[in-house]
Amino acid sequence: IPKTIAPPKISEVVSPKFSFPLSCFQSRQYVKGRVALVGDAAHTVHPMAGQGLNLGLGDVQSLATTLEKASTAGMDLSTFLNEYATERQRNVSISLGGIHALQRLFGSQDLALLHAKTLGMNVIQNLGPLRRQLAI
Repeated sequence: IPKTIAPPKISEVVSPKFSFPLSCFQSRQYVKGRVALVGDAAHTVHPMAGQGLNLGLGDVQSLATTLEKASTAGMDLSTFLNEYATERQRNVSISLGGIHALQRLFGSQDLALLHAKTLGMNVIQNLGPLRRQLAI
């Protein structure tokens, strides 16, 4: 039987506690000239949502598709960058709006909202197709 070891005791606090506000940000311009912003350069999401990487990967996929479209047509690679910018700004705006709404919802201590959150999470948990769609 393995011996159980107690966690260490805190003997002193060596620095003050630091915090930073949660924030969401999206650049007004994803493209200027031949430069395209992707990932955290284009948008930031507070870590509560865990969607920053997913949004960045969506940017990369969309940009690669856009560049391939121009290359296949024998055109300058920057030809369709505005299409990339339009698509990603729209998709990221929707995601950021949803993430911000969730942050406000889950940050609330209103009793009615607490019950609504519990009900909503139970519905999502028990409806596989809905849960899979929300995870995309």
